[in-house]
Amino acid sequence: MLERNIRVTDGEIDLLVELDGLRIAVEVKTIVGAGDPLGRIDAHKRDVVYRSAAALDGRIDRVDAIGVELFDDHVAIRWVPYL
Repeated sequence: MLERNIRVTDGEIDLLVELDGLRIAVEVKTIVGAGDPLGRIDAHKRDVVYRSAAALDGRIDRVDAIGVELFDDHVAIRWVPYL
């Protein structure tokens, strides 16, 4: 992880990570209990994330998403490349 909670004019990048030489902006959605946190990323939110990534002066190679479900006894994490 390179940075987190990066504020830009159009919004915010939750995480900026580097993986295999790629700089990746990551949108993170978290819910408590069962459900689909990634389902909360609609077309408008996706557009905001891409505009925010573009505001980082071309430093982003890709945009991914991570969904986190918090349960009493475990955590479920799903990583989706290429949001």
